[in-house]
Amino acid sequence: MIKYSFIYFLLCFITIFIYPIEPSKTDQFVFVEGGTFQMGDESSKIHTVTLDSFYISKYELTQKEWTNVMEYNRSVFKGDENPVDNISFYEAIEFCNKKSLIDGLEEVYTIDKENKDQKNRHTSDDLKWSIICNWNANGYRLPTEAEWEFAAKGGNKTKDYKFSGSNTINNVAWYIENSDKQTKPVGKKKPNELGLYDMSGNVWERCWDWYELFTDLPAINPRGADGGYSKVYKGGGAGYQKDFNTPTGRGELPGIRKNQNMGMRLAKSTSEIIIK
Repeated sequence: MIKYSFIYFLLCFITIFIYPIEPSKTDQFVFVEGGTFQMGDESSKIHTVTLDSFYISKYELTQKEWTNVMEYNRSVFKGDENPVDNISFYEAIEFCNKKSLIDGLEEVYTIDKENKDQKNRHTSDDLKWSIICNWNANGYRLPTEAEWEFAAKGGNKTKDYKFSGSNTINNVAWYIENSDKQTKPVGKKKPNELGLYDMSGNVWERCWDWYELFTDLPAINPRGADGGYSKVYKGGGAGYQKDFNTPTGRGELPGIRKNQNMGMRLAKSTSEIIIK
């Protein structure tokens, strides 16, 4: 009995002191166990993708969370608990790094604002920051398109719903027919199989990847093309018809562009233990 008590105490010590992570900073994340799934649909070439495990936020990033870090809020549909909208890809990247530092974590992104990214081929993007992602860092980042889609489909717990968490869109999504074309506070619809909210509808969510056409070749931990014209976004939005709100739906927007439909959700690599 003494032996087992000692082992229990040791495990508690390791959890609390060696990995001192406050629950308030972790209870917003869901662990997504790695696996293999069919990515894409008939319009974008279905192909087999295998992913490592990762974490993703239960909720779209709110305006309150955004303002606490960035100290400004240019969202069109105002509300502390509404998802932040009207943000560019570059702003999303800066948010991730700033929040990582606030929470005592490593910055995921190395940002060079002086040297233009020669792989960014969009002529109207006058920023073209050079951004390098350290996938092993323990800070916050954008999900890859594959991570996002795997999570939206329910990961290894998928029930193959048409929308994220249901075949009935009204159960899980704010879209054009129930939203008055305006975003709503996050987490008010039912979650999907992994406990993730608003993966369908409310705002489109930015991903890391450059937009590219899919191939039918298998892929392991795909992170998009090396360069391109636009960045991927996923998930549909409050101002869109229901067929835009499926897990496989995808769109593209230059990194510098933003609008009232564009938000984000945080992800995290598994290089740090997170208490669920």
